[in-house]
Amino acid sequence: MARVLIVGCGCRGRALAADLRGAGHAVRGTTRDPGRTAAIAAAGAEPYVGDPDRIATLMDALTGVTVICWLMGTAAGDPDGVAALHDGRLRMLFEKLVDTALKNGANQISGIDFRTSELRKYRDQARKMAVKAAREKAVALAQELDCGVGKPRTITEGYNGYFGGYRFNAMTNAQNSMQELPAAAGDDTETLPLGQIAVRAQISVTFDLTDPSAKAGQAEKE
Repeated sequence: MARVLIVGCGCRGRALAADLRGAGHAVRGTTRDPGRTAAIAAAGAEPYVGDPDRIATLMDALTGVTVICWLMGTAAGDPDGVAALHDGRLRMLFEKLVDTALKNGANQISGIDFRTSELRKYRDQARKMAVKAAREKAVALAQELDCGVGKPRTITEGYNGYFGGYRFNAMTNAQNSMQELPAAAGDDTETLPLGQIAVRAQISVTFDLTDPSAKAGQAEKE
């Protein structure tokens, strides 16, 4: 049996609470409004008054909890305030959870996985950045050889995805270029701030090299 905390126990939260209770789990549901505690209790959950905008008010609700459901996807109001719920507030809650575990004697925390619902968008951004970086590197290297960069011959994509390490790595081999979002100096062992992920794309581009002097001579003849 799990003890579940539902943060934001509105209509969806109460439906979830009823299902969880039917499966034999203990459920606690939070609300900002004391007037809604009766509805939460009717769904079979233990009501708790707390405000996700003030994480400190939720700390006592975490006692004995093994699973947290953050049901704030339909939160409405000031756009900046709503964005903070899914960014700063959620990250702060996670930091509090980790801090509490460490203070209680935990020396290892594993199995943590951060995901984004907009992975496709950030992958597309990473691809564009990688292609741009590949051409910039090709131009810089070609200049050292007194050559120009012509049309691309081949474009291939390597590994792309997201990870919890904060690093930037660019490498050239037939103009391979890897660009990550967000980019930062570091290595595989360096970690991102809690609640953040890095999205990366690896693109390999082969360009033709051109002879600038030949092009200049052709222009003179014309």
